[in-house]
Amino acid sequence: MMQMDSLTGIAIADRCKFDEVLPVEWQRAKRSGRPVSLVLVAVDSFNSFSVEYGSAAGDECLRRIAQKLCTVGKRAGDLVARFGETEFGLIFPEINQMGAISLAESIRAAIAQLDIPHAHSTVAPHVTVSLGVATRVPEIDTNPNELLRLAEHALSQAKREGRDRVVLADHLGQAAA
Repeated sequence: MMQMDSLTGIAIADRCKFDEVLPVEWQRAKRSGRPVSLVLVAVDSFNSFSVEYGSAAGDECLRRIAQKLCTVGKRAGDLVARFGETEFGLIFPEINQMGAISLAESIRAAIAQLDIPHAHSTVAPHVTVSLGVATRVPEIDTNPNELLRLAEHALSQAKREGRDRVVLADHLGQAAA
């Protein structure tokens, strides 16, 4: 059962739940030999959005993004969680790399289609998101922190490359556009 997120008012997981579920899904994937994918989503230039439009508008923006993310992560094992103040984490068990990239691209497009005005964005006239994607089939001597580290690295790369994009962590742990 999901808790009600105090900021967005949406029934999504929090970071503690995310940190609890990721190792469970990792172990399940290790036993089954199936992949697990992780997508980290960061709202681009959110601080300037909040300064320009106010904290109430910022809260509404995050609420709308959370609602949209919940429409993507809807299979029984999927998890959508608040990962940070303006970040979300999505765990997709048994989704391969191509499926994860496709989901991430659809998330990016869906957030753009919300058409939330953002006059001070350096990327677009509306709110955008950057996404880092990592997919692995767990091996015996690995742990889920590797997957998280890869997704974080890919997200950082997406931000460095100009935001409003999806970056995939490749098999060597480097981000690949």
